[in-house]
Amino acid sequence: MTAVSAASTAEPNELARVYLGHALAGRDADAVQTLIDPLIAGAIDLVSLFERVITPAAYRVGDLWYAQQISVADEHFVTQLNQKLIAIAGTLRPVPQSNSECVVLACPSDELHDTGLRMVAELLIAHGYAARTLGASTPIPALLDYVAEARPLAVGLSIASPMAISSLTATVNALREAQPGLPIFIGGNCPQRYPDVATAVGVPTCTTTEETLAYLAGLREPGTAPS
Repeated sequence: MTAVSAASTAEPNELARVYLGHALAGRDADAVQTLIDPLIAGAIDLVSLFERVITPAAYRVGDLWYAQQISVADEHFVTQLNQKLIAIAGTLRPVPQSNSECVVLACPSDELHDTGLRMVAELLIAHGYAARTLGASTPIPALLDYVAEARPLAVGLSIASPMAISSLTATVNALREAQPGLPIFIGGNCPQRYPDVATAVGVPTCTTTEETLAYLAGLREPGTAPS
């Protein structure tokens, strides 16, 4: 099956399967074509592409690496390809009407993976937010300085690994001390798999675009945020 014929189905599970097969085989051009073709054709939207194709593929790669079925190099290759696709897909979205609200996105200092953060940024931009992405392993002092200058509507922190929970806690505490009342939310594979993380740090979890947009809308219009 070619990349084009597989992509023409635009069924997320099948797209993820074909995409990951090409990626793990080093066929990066075919992998990109598999996902970009249906996006351009309108057979799949940006949210579905990110949440139902790239995200499950990224989780699958992590599982394969953990089970020692692929190498670290393989995992890095697919991660870089995921990020390339996110950037390409972001350029294909319609130009939104900005609502001028800024959202700062970052990973705690011990979190090395920011693929999810990049997807959130592109989706927020597509909905008119000024998403400012600081990326993986953001030092707390740098984040505090940036937030003080940017004066964002909210700060979103992404955490994929349980190893970064302690730095997540330190980051949240530092933000609260420096900016009392600043809304903070978290997302990523770790709080999705371990819901107690959000409870422990005392911040809401947004694991989907719908949840994130609803949370931010509630900040802009108090009383409309989900509980």
